Amino acid sequence: MSRKDEKRIPRAELEQTRQIALRMAENGASVAQIAAALDCGRSTVFGWIAAYRDRGPEALAVRSGTGRPPKLSGIQEARLYALLKKNPQQLEFDFGLWTRKIVADLIEREFGVSLSLPSVGRLLHRMGMSPQRPLVRAYEQNPDLVQPRRSS
Repeated sequence: MSRKDEKRIPRAELEQTRQIALRMAENGASVAQIAAALDCGRSTVFGWIAAYRDRGPEALAVRSGTGRPPKLSGIQEARLYALLKKNPQQLEFDFGLWTRKIVADLIEREFGVSLSLPSVGRLLHRMGMSPQRPLVRAYEQNPDLVQPRRSS
């Protein structure tokens, strides 16, 4: 499979690939030859050369992607984790089981941050929490009247 099928140079190889491209350019290779040899686009090679001319060797370094900053800080996530150890009714919610909606309401109430339900699910997963099914049992049942199942 060629790199054109993958569309991207892997991050682990990117800085080395940029250095090779510049060495080839310094040795007189054309941009088209460099692009063909490294299986990337000509405009990519032009960009690397221009960045190197403007900023020097640090322009070849691979920077980590920043991404969107999290809406909750690490301290807030730790506080949320501690709050989720309690029963929702202890925190004045009507329902006795944690749902993503109740967690979203808790986050908004405690931290003033509004999160969508999928975002709450990802946050809970990142915190190591997983969905659990409640026990299927009527909470009004009278244990004295319930007959145990007999094995056949």
